[in-house]
Amino acid sequence: MSNPLMEMMKQLMEEMKQLREENRGVKKELQTINGILEREREEWKEKERSFEERINNLEKKLEKKERQERRNNFIITGMEIREKTDAKEVEEFLKKEIEVEVKVLETIIIGKEESKKILVKTLWEEKQEVMKNKNKLRGKRIDNDWTVQEQKIQKGIREVAKEER
Repeated sequence: MSNPLMEMMKQLMEEMKQLREENRGVKKELQTINGILEREREEWKEKERSFEERINNLEKKLEKKERQERRNNFIITGMEIREKTDAKEVEEFLKKEIEVEVKVLETIIIGKEESKKILVKTLWEEKQEVMKNKNKLRGKRIDNDWTVQEQKIQKGIREVAKEER
């Protein structure tokens, strides 16, 4: 072999050695970066689980609060409702139709024109009296003021009952 060829071989071998060293360094850096990324990914997953838990807890608290707020309410369907139906009219309606005297705290008209209902807010004991006597109504209905979740449950119960009839 000639001397220039040997020199070139040596130089190539030296360059390959340097490339292998650089390659090892790059591999170590990649491993370090992958480790960091994996730890961060785990931290994010833990934060996500924590947020999901907090959201679930907040949803439960909100549902409980809403249930508590609706506890004393009931909804009358089928009553003739005018634009300005007030507490006095509802009190008279309940006294006449189901023979229960109630002090109505507030009324709210809900629903669209053809399916208007009236939400009635009263005291717990008085609501219980109304619910006990609601079967006296003919062509009208009185129901509890359910939360959205409770409405879904009630719908399921009605469907099961309908199938069993």
